[in-house]
Amino acid sequence: MTIMQRDWAAYCDMARVKLVTMVALDAQAQVEYDKVRVRMAAQLSPDWREPFDYRALSVGGHECATSPVGSCAYRDDLDARHDSCLYCGDPSERK
Repeated sequence: MTIMQRDWAAYCDMARVKLVTMVALDAQAQVEYDKVRVRMAAQLSPDWREPFDYRALSVGGHECATSPVGSCAYRDDLDARHDSCLYCGDPSERK
């Protein structure tokens, strides 16, 4: 094995480890995001006539004083454009 082949093999091993780490971190982030959405859906369910799936909730990036997690939330199934936060009523785009 030449030096170039050995360096390439080491680089590939390092890239493989980074990829596995990134996938694991992404999976953990998704789990945490789902926990937030489940908590918000449980809090909102009594306010709606029909129960809804927590996966229909999107958490926005804007601060929301009335939200339990401090960020605006939107129901994708009813408000795909995120025009009205479920808690404060503001749109996702602050104009």
